[in-house]
Amino acid sequence: ARSQIKRMKKRLGQEPVDIISFGDSIEIVRGTGRVCWEYSDVKRVKQLKRSFILERDKNLTIVLDPNGFTKGTFADFKEFLRIRCPNVDIPE
Repeated sequence: ARSQIKRMKKRLGQEPVDIISFGDSIEIVRGTGRVCWEYSDVKRVKQLKRSFILERDKNLTIVLDPNGFTKGTFADFKEFLRIRCPNVDIPE
């Protein structure tokens, strides 16, 4: 991951920034690229020391900063996720 970020930083002139929107689906935008996940795609959720991970499979994850939300709170997001992903264990 570090080498990929380093290459992207060199190419873009800055660190890459993903914009992730949660609505009817999960939309990830990086530069001109766009990917959508359905909530049913989320198979596992992990909470680490400083991040929160939504995992589709071992190689496809979304890493979130709990302090990086522009609307609502992290606690609100976890409640929203519990509704959208009822079959996935969401850590407290």
